[in-house]
Amino acid sequence: MLLLCLPASVAAQLLPAFPGAEGHGRYTTGGRGGNVYHVTTLEDSEAKGTLRHAVKQKGARIIVFDVAGTIYLKSDLKISNDYITIAGQTAPGQGICIADYPVIISANDVILRYLRFRVGTESIANGGEPDGLGGMDRKNIIVDHCSISWSVDECLSVYGSENTTVQWCIVSESLRSSGHSKGVHGYGGNWGGAHASYHHNLMAHHESRVPRLGPRPGTQEREYMDLRNNVFYNWAGNGCYGGEGMKVNIVNNYYKPGPATPNSAVRYRIAKIGVRTTAYCTNSDGTPNAWKPMEHVWGQFYVDGNVIEGNANVTADNWTKGIYEQINNKECDNTFNDQVKAEMKLSAPLETEFVTTHTAEQAFKQVLLYAGCSKERDIIDERIVKETETGTATYKGSVSSDASKKPGLIDRPTDVMPAGASSPWPELSDGGVTADQLKDTDGDGMPDVWETANGLNPNDSSDGKTSTLSKEGYTNLEVYLNSLVADITEKQNQEGDDGGDTPGLINVTPSTLKAVFDAAADGSVLLLANGEYTEAIGIPGGRAITLKAAEGAAPVLKFNNEISGKSEKDGSLVFDGLTIEPANVNYFISLSEGAYLRSLQFKNCRIETSKRGLMTISGKGVNGELIIDNCIVHPDQATGYSYIYNNGGATQKVVITHSTFYNYPQEHLFWTRNYGEALDFTFTFENNTVSRWSKGGKSSTNTFSLCKIEETAFNGTYTFRNNLINGAYPGADFTPSVLNTTSKGVLLAEKNLIAGFESYLCDNIGSKTVNDLTLGEGVLSGLTTIDFPDVDNGDFSIDSNSPLAGASTTGGVIGDPRWLKGSGTGIGNKPADEITAYASAHTVYVKGISGNSYIEVYTYAGTMIRKHETSGTETSFNLPSGNYIVRIATKNTISIRKILVP
Repeated sequence: MLLLCLPASVAAQLLPAFPGAEGHGRYTTGGRGGNVYHVTTLEDSEAKGTLRHAVKQKGARIIVFDVAGTIYLKSDLKISNDYITIAGQTAPGQGICIADYPVIISANDVILRYLRFRVGTESIANGGEPDGLGGMDRKNIIVDHCSISWSVDECLSVYGSENTTVQWCIVSESLRSSGHSKGVHGYGGNWGGAHASYHHNLMAHHESRVPRLGPRPGTQEREYMDLRNNVFYNWAGNGCYGGEGMKVNIVNNYYKPGPATPNSAVRYRIAKIGVRTTAYCTNSDGTPNAWKPMEHVWGQFYVDGNVIEGNANVTADNWTKGIYEQINNKECDNTFNDQVKAEMKLSAPLETEFVTTHTAEQAFKQVLLYAGCSKERDIIDERIVKETETGTATYKGSVSSDASKKPGLIDRPTDVMPAGASSPWPELSDGGVTADQLKDTDGDGMPDVWETANGLNPNDSSDGKTSTLSKEGYTNLEVYLNSLVADITEKQNQEGDDGGDTPGLINVTPSTLKAVFDAAADGSVLLLANGEYTEAIGIPGGRAITLKAAEGAAPVLKFNNEISGKSEKDGSLVFDGLTIEPANVNYFISLSEGAYLRSLQFKNCRIETSKRGLMTISGKGVNGELIIDNCIVHPDQATGYSYIYNNGGATQKVVITHSTFYNYPQEHLFWTRNYGEALDFTFTFENNTVSRWSKGGKSSTNTFSLCKIEETAFNGTYTFRNNLINGAYPGADFTPSVLNTTSKGVLLAEKNLIAGFESYLCDNIGSKTVNDLTLGEGVLSGLTTIDFPDVDNGDFSIDSNSPLAGASTTGGVIGDPRWLKGSGTGIGNKPADEITAYASAHTVYVKGISGNSYIEVYTYAGTMIRKHETSGTETSFNLPSGNYIVRIATKNTISIRKILVP
């Protein structure tokens, strides 16, 4: 998905660093319009013609290469002066490699393209423990199509800066036991920053930090990072971790365990999220250190679309095992609880600068084809790509005692030196380019033959700084530089959401929704303004479209959406932050006549009455997956029939999480028949609250269930975890069950509290594990009944001192986590019962507070629509008409109020 955070009027005035520059560093100017320096020798000195001489110059400058080969540095090469472009694509033949000592970015406005950084161990003798390419605490940086390997510390650690992009790079073979003072290393890199993008990179053959989501003290309170479309291969002792206090998108990355990846939880890790602990934020003398502002502050993450090769479960659900299971609460000062769990998971991606976005599978293909110094790859990158593609490793370490258990992780560059070679660094050919082809009479960076062919004067050095060849505004020199790799730029973004007039954020109103939906490109997000939407949107036609409430808006959908026809394949619909109130129709979504949806998702929605239910599938229609997350479902006026009804059709996977279902007076929640389709079926029901569900209408015991499977026998996987299920609808003439199936398969039930329901009717199930809760027993020994504050009006609040608050598999609340209240001790010096929140007209007033307070406003569906900070005793703000939950918080206390804005 492509998201733009700049207004169009502003973006139009900016010029990307080069065509294909994307992400938060895309508008870096580098050395545009500056002086040109030719590198004419591979020697390392401060003499004119060397790379070091050019780098040390001041002012805007562009560095081009007249030679190919490896530059063996004699000391660290620090880029200290701002406004520089190093254009590695200008080197003839196989290009340039920089070796022996590290390159360090210590300047602003830096563009590095098509370079290799293969540092090795030479600097260790002089006390060095080099990164391959490093830099921090700067701004406006983009690193594009570079290859980095053989580092003693991290391979690529460009982080802690503002407006940064690292894209289309290969980061491989950090050295594991090379002589680092701390022992075994082999680290991929620290990645992060205040608006930082890392996309379409390959990280392969590292012990750890693949990558480490790493804040810096200077950016720790504003870390904002986008990690998408990367390929991670063959990590060993640790993979991706960190993210302390950061805001991060982790989207459509491809994780491929390799022969060194252990068969443990790290094998299916998306990221192990952490938090700054008290010990980490405290000096040895007990005084606070630079990390203190983020002590116990958890980050927020949008995680979606990531693939773990070989693990379908984590690929389908990135969060449960890929994120949550990875967290070690003890290592986090035991601060990870259900409230943190709910708040760290973002329901919508953080806005990011333009990035062409592929699916994870597409990214795997494109990255292997085009990442790294790929104008002409050397044998190192060719091997790394081949090993990643085939899941193999050619070499192992020569020093590490456990090297045989870590294939692909090397200790020294010589570990990968081919037989008969004199050096592990490949000889880089100039490709037979002649002096006449490189000749640049006026020294403006453009060869004479190119200038002549493009109507420029090879004797006029000023024409390189003009823009006669570019309608976009690039200088003529930039046009030349960009032309050298234009074919790669064009091909790498194929098959992705490529921007322009394609996917993006589109504002719509009730009168424009249908037309905009029909014209929207695959991946578009339609932002709905306030109002009632009565015209059905129709079919997605193979596209993935999201309908989302605009910021601060409360739109209401009142239509029935019918999708039919065998030609309607593989589309998906996401409804996010909306109120759904279909008017006088049986179902909100209807699939028929062989229609197929890849995915149907409801996130952060309030779903009200339709005559029967939410969705029906008939005529052999198929829905690939149905996801309901963080929703309130309240169909109190429904007249009957199944709420989700598979009548001759099939749904292959259902995931229902963090939601509340209440006051449904008819029948059951989910029922599938799967006529003519012997499809395996997955049903996951986790952290939900259910109350007054299903009254029935027949006198047949156990006819109705939350999940009922009949008609076709096939393998099913049923997971019920941490749910609070409390009673059928008043007056029911039967006792509903949680699960009723005659099919084979697997049932896993953990820490559910079931009252007023039968539990699991599944005698034919192949495997059944039930470890549920019982009122009055175990952790609930002090609880004999479930009493919600106000079921009629949808208040299911649970006090923090209730046994229910710590009864889940993670030690947190069972049921929908939004209902867990704070301690009730009040805000500042005020007890909670002295705090008032009420509305008059469209103004909300909060009074009785003291000290610094944060006021968050949520819809009943759980979408936060406003965050307000105050240091006074009262405050006010405006809201549209509707019902809201107001959460008033300081560092130590929380108070929750419900209000109605008329």
